[in-house]
Amino acid sequence: QEKETKKEQSEEALPMVPSRKGSSPNASGIKGDKTKQNDPDSPNEKEVEAEFLRLSLGFKCDLFTLDKRVKLEERSRNLAEEALKKEITDALKLLEALVPLCEEDNQAQEIIKKLQKSLQFLGQYAVRVASKAEMLGAINQESRVSKAVEVMIQHVENLKRMYTKEHAELEELKQVLLQNERSFSSLGDQDESTNKKLPNSLNFK
Repeated sequence: QEKETKKEQSEEALPMVPSRKGSSPNASGIKGDKTKQNDPDSPNEKEVEAEFLRLSLGFKCDLFTLDKRVKLEERSRNLAEEALKKEITDALKLLEALVPLCEEDNQAQEIIKKLQKSLQFLGQYAVRVASKAEMLGAINQESRVSKAVEVMIQHVENLKRMYTKEHAELEELKQVLLQNERSFSSLGDQDESTNKKLPNSLNFK
């Protein structure tokens, strides 16, 4: 009779032990979080990821042709500057050729001198315009790159947030598994001690 009573007590204690499949509240909470995690990402995160992939592919493609494009643009710029200088030089030579023909015309002489000064200023301004245009192009490129970097930073922040969430869920699941393992271990020790006491009770009878 004492044996049957102890057996009933051990059977009554079994439902109180959380199962390994997650019958405890913590386990069910993790399962719910996993369901949320498996849901599709929000449109904003999807757009950021798609833009990140597009920019990454663009940077990789541009990297292969960067040196060639730099050399090509430098060559085009040098050719344009040389052509402009040649045109200004030719114009100055034509004005110098007109000077002997207009020796007696003071008004024409004044006009020729003004044209010569204007052409000289034009050459100087052309150099300044080229420098400013190059600076403007660099600033525009910096603006485009800054927007691309902003997208990349946002993508990295999304990845960090996802990692933190998954890490917290794994830690919570680890704690639940440890609690279940301790519960089963204590239950096993209790059953073992009960089995050891049974022969003594039988001998007593």
